[in-house]
Parts: sequence; C-alpha cells; structure tokens
Amino acid sequence: MIMSRIDTTETRLKEIEEEMVNASADYAKIKELNKEKQELEQTYEEDIMRWSELEEILEK
Repeated sequence: MIMSRIDTTETRLKEIEEEMVNASADYAKIKELNKEKQELEQTYEEDIMRWSELEEILEK
C-alpha cells in the first residue's frame, strides 16, 4: 500500500513539473501547482521514511 502511494506521488510530481512548464505565463496557476508540489513532497518524504522503517523491521 505504501509503495503504491509513493508511486502515485512520484507520478503526480512529474505531472506538476510538466504543468508548471506549460503554465509559465500564468502566475496564479504556478502558485497553485507549487503549493500542491510542496505538500506532495512532504508526504513523499514521510512515506519514504516510513517505507525504510518497515524494510528495516522486515530484515530483522
């Protein structure tokens, strides 16, 4: 489940990057996308840390 969420987040982050390039003249859209990107990056980081913790537990 966590890997699925990580994969989904990675995909969305790539989509946001593309949308930001395409919206280069639309400051409001870039601001909105940047906010979403920051939130996703935080979630992504937390999920990666949790996944690492679970991997460690499984290795014991």
